[in-house]
Amino acid sequence: RFLVRGSPDYLDGMRWADQWNRKFKTAESIRTGVPQSKLDFSNSPPEEVEAFLRRINRRTVVTARGLVERFDFSSTRTLVDIGGGAGGLAVTITKACPHIQATVVDLPQVIPVAQKVVEEEGATDHVKVLAADVVSGPLPGSYDTAVLKNLIQVLSPGDVQRALMNISEAINPGGTIHIVGQILDDSRTTPPEAVGFNLLFINYFDVGESYTEQEHREWLTEAGFVGINRANLLLPGEYGLITAQKPT
Repeated sequence: RFLVRGSPDYLDGMRWADQWNRKFKTAESIRTGVPQSKLDFSNSPPEEVEAFLRRINRRTVVTARGLVERFDFSSTRTLVDIGGGAGGLAVTITKACPHIQATVVDLPQVIPVAQKVVEEEGATDHVKVLAADVVSGPLPGSYDTAVLKNLIQVLSPGDVQRALMNISEAINPGGTIHIVGQILDDSRTTPPEAVGFNLLFINYFDVGESYTEQEHREWLTEAGFVGINRANLLLPGEYGLITAQKPT
């Protein structure tokens, strides 16, 4: 069938083509140690950042619905979506569970987009946005549940540990953390989604990768979490999931 230029299907096709073009540069990225298709939004125009965040927000909404279907959020009163981008996860969860007050946390350049989306969705009574860097300092507030979607994999191992330590301090006793993203088996050869993700990251970014289940377990244990469990499923979007609890 034909794809209408500008339609979601057309754009998805263009992104697949772009990803393959970037993967063809993997050998050169490995040889030089420098990403050959580096993505850096720190100096991008605001409209470009917003377009990117809104694009990935569509998949985030689908992932959030998958979380709601698989987990009981009835005891959650406060939720924080860390690295929440345009806020789709927090908005979707609070629409399904209106007893929850959610906070979207991300870097300052992202927050205006999140605020705009929250207002467009009529979710300001249940979702607020907050600028913070969880690698550099404490996470403001206290929460029953934390969700980290695609955050761990864009950080260096040292920054992952610092972020989880800071996040742990803000999780209430008995609270839960959900880590959503590409998670490698300890063999580093499966699942194929996480392996393929690493091919992209070699070309995209200076740091970050699909980390192994054991690495996640070690970081979470060091940050004081218990009951660490890797779900035997993939959430919509082919994302893996690890959950853990803060001791009571």
